[in-house]
Amino acid sequence: LGKGAEDREVLFLGKALLSEQLAIYNQTGSLSDEQLLAQFASGWMRHFVTHDPAATLRGLGIPSLVVQGEKDCQVMADADHPKLLAAATAASAGSRGRVAEGLNHMLQPCTTGALEEYAMIETTMDPGVLEEVAAFVFEATGAERPPPLEDGWGCDVL
Repeated sequence: LGKGAEDREVLFLGKALLSEQLAIYNQTGSLSDEQLLAQFASGWMRHFVTHDPAATLRGLGIPSLVVQGEKDCQVMADADHPKLLAAATAASAGSRGRVAEGLNHMLQPCTTGALEEYAMIETTMDPGVLEEVAAFVFEATGAERPPPLEDGWGCDVL
């Protein structure tokens, strides 16, 4: 871990933005404080703590669907969803969104939303959210929705 001003700034931002989540990221206790701080100084974390998803949504100019899990421990829906939805609707009146009850960051049904829970959940994505995404795409694009597959193979939510 470097000692430069940029590293200190990233660590400060990381701690400020994620202080409540440090325990979640390391619930198993398998990482030392130095290893955890090294993750905060990585290129990905630098991008993560400085990225503004609301600015990205504002710049799209197309209808967007903003769905966040109520039990998301990475992007807190109560604090972030109103900002993200406002940015999406400012960019396009066709945008909409909701906070999905009982779902985690990966939009999976969960108990706690903790990262360790992801691997134990067999559902890849909540079927209701898949249906919502499919309906939104067909509505936003005006494309005709195909009939459900009859052989039972593939994704029948389309």
